[in-house]
Amino acid sequence: MSGGRQLQITKAQHVFLRSCLVHFRGAGGKLEIRDLKTGRVSRIGPDRPPFVTERSWDHRTESGLMHEVETAFGQVSAPIRKGEVLTLKPEQHQAVTAMYALWMLRAHRAREPFADIKINRQFEQRAEHTAAVVDQMEAHGIITVTPDGSLLGRQLAGPQLQLDFDRALNELSGVTWGVVRAADGAGEFSIPDSPERVLYLPLTPRIALASGWSDGVIDRTGVWSFNTAAFQHARDFIAARCLSACPCRSFREATV
Repeated sequence: MSGGRQLQITKAQHVFLRSCLVHFRGAGGKLEIRDLKTGRVSRIGPDRPPFVTERSWDHRTESGLMHEVETAFGQVSAPIRKGEVLTLKPEQHQAVTAMYALWMLRAHRAREPFADIKINRQFEQRAEHTAAVVDQMEAHGIITVTPDGSLLGRQLAGPQLQLDFDRALNELSGVTWGVVRAADGAGEFSIPDSPERVLYLPLTPRIALASGWSDGVIDRTGVWSFNTAAFQHARDFIAARCLSACPCRSFREATV
C-alpha cells in the first residue's frame, strides 16, 4: 500500500446531510439544538457532534455509496432551494427516498455503533498494521485485523449498512414526495436527530420535502404538524435555525 496514492480519510461523518444543515445556521454560524433528555438548549456548528459521528462506518461506504446518494440528492434539492423548482419530476423521487433512507440508517448506526470484535489470537506488530496503513486498506475496502486481534466495528458496519440500505429502498419503493414551503409568518421547520419513519426531509428553515403532501405553501398549522411529528419521533435532540421560530407541541407537553 505504501507506493500507491494516499486517500484522505473522512473521520467526522455527517449523519444528516451537511448541505442541508448549513442552511439552518443562525447566529455565529451555528444551529440551536435542544437535548430531549434534559431540555437544555445549546448552539452547535454543523461540523460538530451530534451532527457528526466519529467513524461509525467505514470510509469506503462513506466515499462510495453515501457520496453517490448525496450527489444525486443535491442535484434535486439545490434548484428547489433556489426557487427554480416547485415540484419533482417522476424520476427524482427515488433520489429523495434514497437520501431519506440513508439519513435514517446513519442515525441508527451513529446511535448504536458496532463494537470492535476481539478474536482469540494475538498478532505480531508489523508495519502493515500501523493505523495509517489500516486506514488506507480500509479506504480500498480491505478489512484488517489489528495487532491486538480485533476486527474494527466500523469496517463491519459498512457492509451491513449497505445491505440495510438496499432493504430500505425496497420497503420504500413507490414513495413520492411533495415540495412544501412555509408561508410568511407560518414559522420554520426543525430537524430531528433521526426521521424514525416520519417521511419528512427539511431542506431549509422554510422548505421541506414530505411524502403524502401536495406541492405548495402551507400555513402555521402545517408547519406545526411537521415539527410536532419530528419532536415526538426524535430520539435525542431537535435542531433548528431558531427553536423559538418553530411552532410545535411544547417540550413540556411532549414529555408528560
